[in-house]
Amino acid sequence: MPQLQVVLLDDGYRRIRVDFFWPLLRLVGEADGEAKYTMNGRDPRAAKRDEAERERIIRGLGFDVVRWDWHIGNDPDLLDALLRAAIAQAQRRLGRVG
Repeated sequence: MPQLQVVLLDDGYRRIRVDFFWPLLRLVGEADGEAKYTMNGRDPRAAKRDEAERERIIRGLGFDVVRWDWHIGNDPDLLDALLRAAIAQAQRRLGRVG
């Protein structure tokens, strides 16, 4: 089971809160919704740029990232398939299978 709402630290000073975290797999899960791109009058392009930079930092810390949207999150079969693939990839990266 993942840990929820975990804070990762980038070199000890930047705090990045992630939705889901599997520490032994070094895997981060993010549930995305369109609302976050326009909250509080935010420019959607700037929000997407910030998200890409945030993901770059997370990956730079040595974590894999898997994302899903509302459609996938509300379909247990689709979410299961996505997470199984991400977990298998993380295990391969860590040399734990295949």
